[in-house]
Amino acid sequence: MRSPLTMLSLLALMACGDKDESATDSVPVVDDSETDDSETDDSKTDDTGPEVIDVDGDGSPADEDCDDNDAEVNPNAQETCDGADNDCDGLTDDADDSVDLSSVQTWYDDADADGYGAGDGVQVCAPPEGTVNVAGDCAPDDAAVNPGAVEVCDSGLDNNCDGLADDEDAGLDPSTASTFYADADLDSYGAAGDPIIACEAPEGAVENASDCDDSDPLVNPVGDEVCDGADNNCDGLTDDADPALDVTTTTTFYTDGDSDGFGDDGDPVFACALPAGAVTDNTDCDDLDSTVNPDGEEVCDGIDNDCDEDIDADDSSVDLSTGSTFYTDGDGDGYGLSDDSVFACEAPAGTSAVDGDCDDLDELISPAADEVCDGADNDCDGDVDDDDASLDASSGTLFYTDDDNDDYGDSSSSFYACSQPAGAATDGGDCDDAEATVNPGAEEVCNTGLDEDCSGDENDCGFSGVVLHTEADYSFTGTTSTNFGYDLASGDWNDDGELDLAISAQSSKNTAGSSAAGRVYIVYGPLPTTMTFDLEEDAVFEGAAGSDYLGKGIGSGGDLDGDGVSDLVMGAYGYNDGSMSDNGTALLAYGGSTWSGVKAATTADARFYGDTKGDQLGQVTRFIGDVDGDGFDEIALGANVADYGGTNSGAVWVIPGSATRYSGAMSAGSVAGAVFVGDTGDRLGDLRNLGNAFDLNGDGRAEIAMGALDNTTVGTDGGVVYFNYGDTAVLYSGVISASASADVRFLPAEANDNLGEGIGAPGDVDGDGYDDLLLGAIGYDDPAGSLSFSGGVFLISGSSTLLSGDVTVSTAATATVTGAASSDSLGAWVSGGDLNNDGLDDLVLGSTGYDYGGVTTGAAFVFYGPVSGALVATDADALLAGPSSTSSPAMGRAATVFDADGDGAMDVFVGASGSGTVYGYLGGGL
Repeated sequence: MRSPLTMLSLLALMACGDKDESATDSVPVVDDSETDDSETDDSKTDDTGPEVIDVDGDGSPADEDCDDNDAEVNPNAQETCDGADNDCDGLTDDADDSVDLSSVQTWYDDADADGYGAGDGVQVCAPPEGTVNVAGDCAPDDAAVNPGAVEVCDSGLDNNCDGLADDEDAGLDPSTASTFYADADLDSYGAAGDPIIACEAPEGAVENASDCDDSDPLVNPVGDEVCDGADNNCDGLTDDADPALDVTTTTTFYTDGDSDGFGDDGDPVFACALPAGAVTDNTDCDDLDSTVNPDGEEVCDGIDNDCDEDIDADDSSVDLSTGSTFYTDGDGDGYGLSDDSVFACEAPAGTSAVDGDCDDLDELISPAADEVCDGADNDCDGDVDDDDASLDASSGTLFYTDDDNDDYGDSSSSFYACSQPAGAATDGGDCDDAEATVNPGAEEVCNTGLDEDCSGDENDCGFSGVVLHTEADYSFTGTTSTNFGYDLASGDWNDDGELDLAISAQSSKNTAGSSAAGRVYIVYGPLPTTMTFDLEEDAVFEGAAGSDYLGKGIGSGGDLDGDGVSDLVMGAYGYNDGSMSDNGTALLAYGGSTWSGVKAATTADARFYGDTKGDQLGQVTRFIGDVDGDGFDEIALGANVADYGGTNSGAVWVIPGSATRYSGAMSAGSVAGAVFVGDTGDRLGDLRNLGNAFDLNGDGRAEIAMGALDNTTVGTDGGVVYFNYGDTAVLYSGVISASASADVRFLPAEANDNLGEGIGAPGDVDGDGYDDLLLGAIGYDDPAGSLSFSGGVFLISGSSTLLSGDVTVSTAATATVTGAASSDSLGAWVSGGDLNNDGLDDLVLGSTGYDYGGVTTGAAFVFYGPVSGALVATDADALLAGPSSTSSPAMGRAATVFDADGDGAMDVFVGASGSGTVYGYLGGGL
């Protein structure tokens, strides 16, 4: 409180301040115009003196009032706690000693800052720091204790300062209290009913409520479970049901495992009540057998049935009717005789409980013995050896199943038996037991799809390596001087399904003895492996007169009249037709009938003769296939010395096939569809200078290939092959220049090659679906130039792309085969077929000058398809070497490839006309 003196000083200062400001304050103007100012005031008082201003009307003029806008503020007002100078003494609230004490508050120290103070407090307007205006804190230093706190169980602390603590305070927070239960039997375990909520346990109450009987102090969770029917330990289980049962309070029972009323002394059971499967008796001696107990009957079974410790015969009470029959066992094999027995609990010496012995003198014979192959009934089952299903098969012989009865069994299906049964064999080497023709003792047959001799060797059929003429499968012998084997042809002329063979001997005499009349021998299939001709052939066509030279060229493998049967054409180039000497002729014999005996060639179905003297038509005769695609094959007839295109130009007549058969004699020119004429000196149309049927471009029409080995386009005797694709226009073009009309001219590499000496169609060598073409050049020198006249063969592959113009054969060929040595003349005859049955055609190439073993033998070289690149004859897969009995056997001058044995693979027959022989070699493969 400030002193009165101080307060007066402040008021004086404030008053002075007011006066200073009065001159500038805005004072309301009073209108006295109608007032008599002559007097002191308007109420008869003269108011001419200074005007008094009191805006707030509090009775204090403005010049004394410190806030004339607030009637509550004036010098006469009471100072209060409101932050204003109410009495205009310049002091406010606690600074003014005249403050109205009724407006101040009492502030108490709040040391624990819990909002409640303690002590006497201080009365001031503004609270001192650390004070509150609420008293009553009974623990000034504990913020958790104050009149606003909740009473909790905390060991007697008066939390809310109401003078009561814990359970004495009705405001106690029950969530802080504990739950207690009445313990009537004072066993420290209470009953679960009527819980008591309190801070501390009341007398006679406990926290544990697990007593299941609060009237019995012996019954509680720690009580001992005994046999009394009560739940002594309050676990919900009673007596035997409680694992905690005190076994000392139980009764001893015994397990009765066999339910015979007698228990096992060694298996006691302790329980309050008799358990199932238990009894009070403990005298059972076998609690697993209900027949064994003190009441049991002793029987012969090796058991103490009545538990008296005596067994079977040792027990005077044994029932002997329960014993066994024993049989005399003389051989001690464990089996006795059925008709010699005794009765006892145990087997007497020399007896057996098992009978059935069929020989009591042989210990190896009994029902337990193994049946073996010895003729005895070893196991006494009445069956002996193989008749006994229990036979020990290993004692017998090993046999193999022989389903095809060929005396060779299947090695994968074997068995043992005492004696050999039907359908069995001792040899197990059969590789196909469903085929009687297949076994190790059979002879291999090619192309049957079977491995007849079970060798597994694909080379059992066909040929490879060097094959000497002495190893040939067929050997036909004629007369050396007749040129037997000069040309060959094959076909099924008698239409019996077997292919036949024609062999020419152009220098043979005829029946009349005319020299060089020529002969063509016919042998019908199936062919014998050996034959001597002029003795064993089936038929012979012979020339009419001397020097006819029938058979220089023969041809077959075609069907001129379309009747489905092969026909045969034979040339006799020296034949004189009437006044025209050496005009030559070709004789046509239609197939379908069986020829026999000796027939004059002129009796053939038709005869085509040369148009001009000296033509010598018949130097070569070939079936060339269906050139115009009308379904009928054509034949081509050559005359290499005909002069139609100049001296020795040569010519080839193409005779069209037709359903109308040719008959009688006629000039070739009168029926030819086309006559190809060579250039001067070409010698077109010589032997082996015509290709047989082939379709190079796959259009279904046969091509025409004609060789002129003396052509000079590239040089002297270089040769040429005139080539025409098959079509109607070329077949019916009349007399035309072979050179000018050719679609392609295959030219040699150089002079003296004699290209065109051999022309052949081996088939499809590379498997591309197109026929291929072989061209021989017997004078060809190897590319290195070291071998002169070694000869060469060129393989032209078929294709849908047509060739045209002049083509050098060595560049067009996909494969070139060169002779092995000088003067080998490789290419004298060329052809082929599928010899090894692999689906690809193969090459057969003649080499008349080849030397084998230092002697000129001639040979045929076999190349299995596919064939490509530059090769030498000795690269061949097989070499068929000719005989060395003469200086020039001419092996490889002529050959024919056909399926002689009907096995599906082509075979090769090669003529060696210099030695008068023909050799046949069987192709084929598994």
